[in-house]
Amino acid sequence: MGCFRNARNMPQLPRWKSKGNYPPLQGINKTTFMKYLLPLLILVFFACSNEQAAEETPQPVEVISKTLEKQSGDCDDPTPESKCAEVKFSYPAINDDKHPLKEPVEMWAYSFMASLLDPTAPAEEIPDDQSLQHLFDDFFSMHKELVEEFPEAPAWYTVESSDTVLLNDGKVLSLAMSGYSYTGGAHPNYILAAASFDAQTGRRIELSDVVSDLDALAKIAEQYYREEKAEAFEEGFDFDPDWPFVLPSASALTAEGIYMAYMPYEVAPYAVGSAEFVIPFSEIKDLLKPAWQPKVVQ
Repeated sequence: MGCFRNARNMPQLPRWKSKGNYPPLQGINKTTFMKYLLPLLILVFFACSNEQAAEETPQPVEVISKTLEKQSGDCDDPTPESKCAEVKFSYPAINDDKHPLKEPVEMWAYSFMASLLDPTAPAEEIPDDQSLQHLFDDFFSMHKELVEEFPEAPAWYTVESSDTVLLNDGKVLSLAMSGYSYTGGAHPNYILAAASFDAQTGRRIELSDVVSDLDALAKIAEQYYREEKAEAFEEGFDFDPDWPFVLPSASALTAEGIYMAYMPYEVAPYAVGSAEFVIPFSEIKDLLKPAWQPKVVQ
């Protein structure tokens, strides 16, 4: 046991002034045992138990928020009428270069930011620092060309993101990001993303890893969505072949259950807006795979 490595720091038995340092084992009577040996054994037991528990308890990873910001044009008081292009990114990062979560979290965050800068970028292309910088340059070049071609027209381009930690218990890291972009048009665009990672390996945890029946989960999620967007359904909206209900692209584990986030246009028109909710583990306990059943007890 690891605690015996620290045995030299344990309190020592008193030394006898008579023969030798310690009394021979056959000479230990009940009084000596109760006075000296028993307390020492109890101390060793609890020291070992505490050390073992500390070694077995996963520790949360240190997650920090990083920022990427840049402006171009008349951005002192940006309004839809001004000629300003600005990017304000806040994104999660692991503050440990050797941690298995470092690269997966970075790539996930970079992909999200890339989709905000260029919604047409292929989803399978995972950006790095260099390619993300190219997207930055393209974004500002596009704005500059617009201002030069239409000097009298308003040209307000803005892209923003924020990040949130949903769960960080040393076993699972769950993150969410929300994004906003406006580059002209009838309305801005809103994007939501969420993901869970195995904190020990960095592997992405999918809904199919947690739930045994995704169709059954979708039926429960639909009930929650209808409650969240009750007003839209009261006004006549309903799911149909043009707007079928599906599980969201943004979902993650929390301490209480499964977080789901729906973006505009994902299952309903833009006017219906976004929706976020958590389905408690206790409500889907029959759908959880064995590895996730303890979550119900917690």
